Amino acid sequence: MTNHICKISDSTKYKFPYETFSHAGFNKIQNKNNLLYQCNKCFLIYRKDSSLKAKLDKLFFTNKYTVSRFSSHAVANKIAKKSGSHYESIAEIIKKFIKPEPQKILEVGCYDGKLLNELSKKFKKSQFYGYDVSTSIKKLFKKNCKFNFVDNLDPLHEKFDLIVCVNTFQYAPNFSDLTKNIKRLLSSKGKIFFLNTFLDKNPFMINCGDQYSYITENNFKNFLRSHNLDGKIITNSIEFPRNLIGVFGHTTKNFKFLRSKKVSFYLEYLNKVENKLNKITSDEVNIFGSTINAKFLFEKLKQRIKKIIFIDENLHKINKKFFGKKIIHPSKLKNNSLVLMPYGPTNYQIINRLSKRYKLRYLEL
Repeated sequence: MTNHICKISDSTKYKFPYETFSHAGFNKIQNKNNLLYQCNKCFLIYRKDSSLKAKLDKLFFTNKYTVSRFSSHAVANKIAKKSGSHYESIAEIIKKFIKPEPQKILEVGCYDGKLLNELSKKFKKSQFYGYDVSTSIKKLFKKNCKFNFVDNLDPLHEKFDLIVCVNTFQYAPNFSDLTKNIKRLLSSKGKIFFLNTFLDKNPFMINCGDQYSYITENNFKNFLRSHNLDGKIITNSIEFPRNLIGVFGHTTKNFKFLRSKKVSFYLEYLNKVENKLNKITSDEVNIFGSTINAKFLFEKLKQRIKKIIFIDENLHKINKKFFGKKIIHPSKLKNNSLVLMPYGPTNYQIINRLSKRYKLRYLEL
């Protein structure tokens, strides 16, 4: 496994029949060749399109993208509370799993340094470095952060005891090169902490057209193990129910490749959702959330449903507009209102929470 790198010649090609959107702003991504590939060995799902890379480079390296990113998120167990910083929760999880205190910490994909700032409260003696790709992000980082900024990993020769990657791997145009660099920079007993979206808990993420890779629990394990990295995986976090969390380090073990769902499974999943939506006869629908999941439903319903309302508990989003539609709090809905829930395997967690507060009906998608 140690020399395995995904290649198109060793992969299955799939035509993706749905529109795709960006993760920041949910703008439509025009993919000339809307193709997905899946490695026949490690099962990683990925895009490889030079025209798409050129388009995404123009997006990710611009000041417009930098200022459009939304970094004030709320976590599941703090939802509807003003104090719900997801950076604070991530830092708490990292503190729980990383011992002893690391001397040097690098965050790959640091953006404005908010997570590093939270980590500095947990690891008071550590040195902090942040890496991101854009000079415009560097300017933003410098305004908000007292830590070292790096815009190129290749010339870096420091060794880090902790490397943090939060929703980073899927946006790397060369997943393998990034993994090799991270492994090179990791100290002999160092740990990589990662938190990623993953398809097992959120199949709708396959509609993100600005990702280069699409992660499942098993294909991610396969890929990292093929680069001699292994460790603990968490898939049932209360704070981040639709995220894959892990702490990996160097390994010399040999592993067998784990099986993972094929792209066809996710295409069939979206097709079933579409069929359920086509059976809706009401002139008014309520969609829970203001995510890419909600965006998928909106695109399928907007031509034939007169009134579409978005529902969200996140106080940061209430009364704001999502594709021209006002976001309202679920408490504003009438009893027995139907709410569309596009959160797949995690729907039951959200519905259990909502059912304790509101009398609503739900269509799980």
